[in-house]
Amino acid sequence: MNIKGFGKSGSPLFNLMAMTKSAKGKAVIPKNAATSWWLNPKKTAAILALIAFFVYCNTLANDFVLDDSIVITKNQFTTKGISGIADIFSHDTFTGYFADNAEQLKIVGGRYRPLSVAFFAVLFQLFGANSIVFHCWNILLYALCCGFLYLMLRKVFEPKLGNENAAILAGISALIYAVHPIHTEVVNNIKSNDEILCMILSLASLHYAIKYFETSKINTAIMAGASLFLALLAKENAVAFLAIIPASLYVWQQGQHKKSGAYLPLMASLGGFFLAYFLLRYAILGWSFGEAPLDLINNPFIKWDGAQWLHCSTGERLAMTFLSLGKYLQLLVLPYSLSSDYYPRYIDMISFGNPIALVSLLAYLALGGFVVYSLIKGRFGTVAYGVFFFLASLFIVSNLLFPIGTNLAERFAFMPSVGFCLAIAGLLLPFFTKKETRSSAIIGVGMVALLFAGRSFVRNSDYKSNLTLFSKDVEVAANSAKMQNGLGALLAGEAQKSQDAARRAELSNQAMEHLSKAIEIHPTYLEAFYMRGNVNFMLGKVESAVEDYRKCLSINPNFKQAHGNYALAMRETAKQLMEAKSDIPKAIIYLEESLKLFPEEQETAKLLEAVKAMQAVPAAPPSGN
Repeated sequence: MNIKGFGKSGSPLFNLMAMTKSAKGKAVIPKNAATSWWLNPKKTAAILALIAFFVYCNTLANDFVLDDSIVITKNQFTTKGISGIADIFSHDTFTGYFADNAEQLKIVGGRYRPLSVAFFAVLFQLFGANSIVFHCWNILLYALCCGFLYLMLRKVFEPKLGNENAAILAGISALIYAVHPIHTEVVNNIKSNDEILCMILSLASLHYAIKYFETSKINTAIMAGASLFLALLAKENAVAFLAIIPASLYVWQQGQHKKSGAYLPLMASLGGFFLAYFLLRYAILGWSFGEAPLDLINNPFIKWDGAQWLHCSTGERLAMTFLSLGKYLQLLVLPYSLSSDYYPRYIDMISFGNPIALVSLLAYLALGGFVVYSLIKGRFGTVAYGVFFFLASLFIVSNLLFPIGTNLAERFAFMPSVGFCLAIAGLLLPFFTKKETRSSAIIGVGMVALLFAGRSFVRNSDYKSNLTLFSKDVEVAANSAKMQNGLGALLAGEAQKSQDAARRAELSNQAMEHLSKAIEIHPTYLEAFYMRGNVNFMLGKVESAVEDYRKCLSINPNFKQAHGNYALAMRETAKQLMEAKSDIPKAIIYLEESLKLFPEEQETAKLLEAVKAMQAVPAAPPSGN
């Protein structure tokens, strides 16, 4: 295939010797030079998409996991199919799951991400709760994202680097991105389809922004704004492209000086559509930004003083934040110990006396300083642009701007990892342009890509089910209260289903360990106390179950799920006391309290009559000789 007048494929790989320098010093390829297949943008994009697809093809065997139930299988709007789309766009994203339990929507600012959920509704209408279809949808979109990323990076850097070098840079970046294990959560957890849609549509906005300057057509500026609007409807992270698009144009327009007026239509479109999204979000959710709740699962920056929760000091919060930011760097460089959960206290309470937090702070200051220095000196090249992309998109989810409900998550690195991959590719590019280091560079990148692809492929199997995933990830996130509670609840469910008494007891005891650990980490963990009460009941420790349910209701008296179990546990405890004739007054107290909750419960009422009769019978006098 001929591209822009180039000849058919036939030149050796990375044949940079055929390149010449233009008058301005930019690398160009002579019009008659033969070109390799990898310089064909569409072919290379398709190959990268296929690589991404094959790395994740084994996810098709996985079930729905993690938050998939919130937006798909147990979401009352999604399960309506197409008829539920109006509700999806007119409510908080989690409303369809929590339904009447609106008090459980504790996340500061709410969540308005209707676009991916609307697609789920369409898929549900056509195929029902078929996990294979939903996983296939996620894989295909991810493959498309990787191919599109290659095309856009190549587009941005071609004016600066020339066709061949831009192809190498974009190819390395997109290849590392496609196989990077840190993306396994996004691809395996179908709920994170919002991340993929957000990235694709944000890149589409950049595409139309560049096209506007190529054509000067106003409709392309409008399309840039509309694409950003849709990206925001997928996920709020797209707001980072309000900074990334100008930076990308700065790189793309190297040596070209546009009058300020040329930018006005594009900036007006981007700003106008962002304002439209903001007003729509306000109309649906209201102005709900405020102080983060004193709830550890939705606010990691609180501490327990033995009697109550208190907000962390500014120093403690910043230290925990920069330790988390340092963890992103570690996961991007060495993505081995992965977890679907990094909730409190995966990152423990610390100050800047912690050396890792301090090193992380210095590292980010250095990265920011490097970007500023590059701009001032007019050296805003591949590495500086990559670092800027990384910092700009990570800032949105860093907890520095506003609390996001947790310390960190692998899905939050989905957009920032573009900048990381690009910066690495920029550092490696000189090794690909020199004949003496080219082979070593190709082998090195190839080995890393194979290792990353292998790690991703193996990691996919962990997402087969929630039980498989949590059993694996608790080894990494042992100090996560949410992970311990989640695994404990799943084991309790397995115990309840088991017909083998010994197996049931074994699973129940395992569940007890994890639930008790969750409570140790989070002393007022409502759900953990409730589940531990259930496990105690299954183990026959009904009085311990009463104490867990009582604690549960002291935390939240309106926690409806606990009322019935609490009443039942008190009745069963009273039965045990009656049979043992050990503490009849306590049995009466339990039964009376149970009847207060459910006055029409006949069995409890009959037991209360019986136990009062037992109390009325005088004890037999001691026999004498």
